Formats: sequence, structure tokens, C-alpha cells
Amino acid sequence: MTGIAVRGIAPGVVLKSGRWQPMWMSSAYAPAYPYGVPAMSRPFHRILKAAMFAGAMALSLPALAGNPTKRVDPVYPADAARSGTTGYVEVEYSIGPDGKVTEVSVVDAKPGRVFVAAAVKAVKQWEFAPGESRGKVKLEFKL
Repeated sequence: MTGIAVRGIAPGVVLKSGRWQPMWMSSAYAPAYPYGVPAMSRPFHRILKAAMFAGAMALSLPALAGNPTKRVDPVYPADAARSGTTGYVEVEYSIGPDGKVTEVSVVDAKPGRVFVAAAVKAVKQWEFAPGESRGKVKLEFKL
């Protein structure tokens, strides 16, 4: 037995296991809506939860760099252009307090080392707004 609601004695109170409890504490209480909130506000709650999760993630992760204020595109290597080679280089970079890129490290590159030198040389010339700390980018090399 989950509880007994007695009308007229105290509205919103149930007798459970010999004790009076507010209805919201009892399993005898059933919400008026299947999920506890009106159907119209369910999407809002999903969006709110997603926004709260994104906010928590933003607080727990270091700041990533946004768009560069100065971006230099990589030069397509002549050997790769002659042979029709395409690929990509994924790099991580650190940004100094003045907004200039201080370090560049290669995370992934396909094929091998064909485009690495051109990608690193280009990213080292990028500039960002002061205060940003690091970033990651994937540079595509297509003919």
C-alpha cells in the first residue's frame, strides 16, 4: 500500500506507514502530465538541458581559439600538385598573449608527410585576438 489520501482532513496530505506526509513526497501522487511538465514545455526543457550541459563543458575545458584575425593559406606543394595528390593535415596550436601562434604540432596527416611542412608554415603565420590560448584545425588540400 502506497498511501491513503483522506479528503477533508488536510488537502495534499496522505497517510503512509502510519505517518502523515505531503502528497509530493508520496508515491501515491501522480503528476497531471505524463512527463511531469506540459507537452509544450518539453522541447524547452531539452534545449535548456543542452544549454546547461554546454555551459558546464565550456567551464571545464580550456578556452579554444576562435577565428584568426590574420589567416595565411598553405601553399600547395608542387610535387603533390604534379602527381594529383590530395589530403589533409590536422594541427593543434598554442597562442601567446600577443595573439601570435607560438607552437604548432601535427595531430594527423594523410598522406604521411606530404602536406605537413606547408600546413605548419601557414599556421605559424596566423594571428588571433589577444587572450586566446590554443586551438585545433584541419587543413584540407584539394586540387
